Amino acid sequence: MAHTLYWLTHDLRLDDNPALLRAALGESLLLVYCVNPDWFVPGRLLSASMGAHRLQFLREALVGLSNSLNGIGQHLLILEERPQIALARLVRQNAIQRLVCSSQFGMDEKCELQALAKNLPDLEIEEVDTYTLFNRQAIDSINDGVLTTYSRFRRQAEKWEAMPVLPTPERLPPPPKAVIRKEKMPPNFLAEQAASEKLITGGERAAQEHLAQYFAGDLPLSYKAVRNELDGFNNSSKMSSWLNMGCLSIRRLRWTVEDYESKHGGNESTYWLFVELLWREYFLWLALHIESQLFSFHGAAAQPPMTKFQQEKFECWCKGDTPYPLVNACMRQLNRSGFLSNRGRQIAASCFVNELAQDWRYGAAFFEQQLVDYNVAVNWGNWQYIAGVGADPRGGRHFNLKKQTELYDANGEYRRRWARS
Repeated sequence: MAHTLYWLTHDLRLDDNPALLRAALGESLLLVYCVNPDWFVPGRLLSASMGAHRLQFLREALVGLSNSLNGIGQHLLILEERPQIALARLVRQNAIQRLVCSSQFGMDEKCELQALAKNLPDLEIEEVDTYTLFNRQAIDSINDGVLTTYSRFRRQAEKWEAMPVLPTPERLPPPPKAVIRKEKMPPNFLAEQAASEKLITGGERAAQEHLAQYFAGDLPLSYKAVRNELDGFNNSSKMSSWLNMGCLSIRRLRWTVEDYESKHGGNESTYWLFVELLWREYFLWLALHIESQLFSFHGAAAQPPMTKFQQEKFECWCKGDTPYPLVNACMRQLNRSGFLSNRGRQIAASCFVNELAQDWRYGAAFFEQQLVDYNVAVNWGNWQYIAGVGADPRGGRHFNLKKQTELYDANGEYRRRWARS
């Protein structure tokens, strides 16, 4: 029986976690989360990978998971270090023979795994699907052409059954004897707090409480009618932050929708909740398929977009100081809360690409930094969709800002709420 290291990434839960159950099939088990210092340093697109809002959510998720693991005989080792360095050191120190992690969809994480495999050729590395409705075998069985458009993917995926929900482990193998326990979070990780209008709390427990609350009443039956509203806590399901951090299993959510429909009856709104999950699924598998093209200026398009980068315009858009009041309200809400509705994201992104004629990648990187519910595939895939360089054959999306204002903020309430104080 092997000594196993489980590298946690976007799978911060005990419920329905096949990677954790797989990792538990060993003599000892070392659970590790790496807070990568590179996340907080602005990159070549001028934004950091993680801002204060998601950092606070992550901290809460890790504290909750650590407490839960302590209750079943385990410990979460949290290191403020690059994974490639930290994991290699732990493998050598603890005679680790096997590394298990959730399947990765981002290029950085995939490169880190490749580097580990190269530097530690005897280490068995196993990726397990924890983040998606369907597993890699199901996706590999379909024709590549299905991923060229969402509609093709959806027609196939609607026929598939999600993977079953797995039980929460009651006990786990002990940590290796050689591991040095670190009972406290890294000090720099604790230092930065989000000064925001906080809407939700990170962690598996908060996710389960919200899941139960949302499906306890009639909210799922009216989802489609309100999903395009710019504001209002109950006008969207608010599941995405927990889903994308891995505090909530997407399969748990899918079966909860089905259970709700069996008890209360389904309608177009409950069906649309499922449709939204398929959008997320599509972007994840597409990202895995196109790899680095997800971050390319011209994406899948034959010609690059007719846009450029101008720092002054970029900074004005980031701060909410454009000539467009609705866009300004969207950006101020994003900056103050870490949240923005799907409609708000489309409006802000369309303005950035079309009215301001800016390089879409800078906008995508800023959203990555600010959003609590950031998901690499969904964020960058949607920005490609707006910019007209994604898989969708119809080209980009240009939202008429005057019409959007009349439709979604005719009385100006949203603009007034998020006006500069």
